[in-house]
Amino acid sequence: MLSGALLPDLQRISSFLQSSACPLRGKHPTEEDRRARFRIGIFIHVRAKPRPKRLLKMQRNLRMKRELALLHQDPPSGITCSCTDDVHMDKLQADIVGCSGTPYEGGIFKLQIKIPERYPFQPPEVQFVTPIYHPNIDSTGRICLDVLKMPPKGSWKPSHNIGSVLTSILLLLNEPNPDDPLVTEIAEEFKFSRMAFEEKARRWTKQYASQEAAERSSRVSMATAKGDVAKSAPEHGVE
Repeated sequence: MLSGALLPDLQRISSFLQSSACPLRGKHPTEEDRRARFRIGIFIHVRAKPRPKRLLKMQRNLRMKRELALLHQDPPSGITCSCTDDVHMDKLQADIVGCSGTPYEGGIFKLQIKIPERYPFQPPEVQFVTPIYHPNIDSTGRICLDVLKMPPKGSWKPSHNIGSVLTSILLLLNEPNPDDPLVTEIAEEFKFSRMAFEEKARRWTKQYASQEAAERSSRVSMATAKGDVAKSAPEHGVE
């Protein structure tokens, strides 16, 4: 609602626009007309506040609930995804299975996904947790992929979703893009020494992404957890 103090200003502007003094009719407003327009402009600027963060988070969470439900009902082939924070809905984890006929065949690659507050108007941040030998993925797990970047450098659109992003990453595993590399040395090897590249990629897959590697990692995690429990347990003795 407009405050009573601004009603005279609105009346003045309305009468001014209808009068022969309107600039559109070849004349200029008075000083008082300018002041009234300024006060109305300030009021409109103050009232037109951006959406609060809480509303953005609510919209993001609703969107993520729908997307995760669809991913569970009809997951893309070779892809699983779940939420690690059911309250804030901003952290996901995903597994991608390497396709047959590629150096990543049989590998299970884990990814972390961070959903920004302005999703889907901003792309998610996706990172490989499992080490992988690939020209478009570096040693920290960063991925060079257009769909993960905002225009004009990228091709992200609000119509994209987590399922389509993960599918694009799976396609990138099957068909690396050496012309837009993140690791130049691997891209050169992919172009000019394909057999050496595939041998190294298979070795990395077996070492870090195979079922044996997952079991080995699980045993290490369990041993570490037991060690932490043992350290934190109180010593029992007679004082």
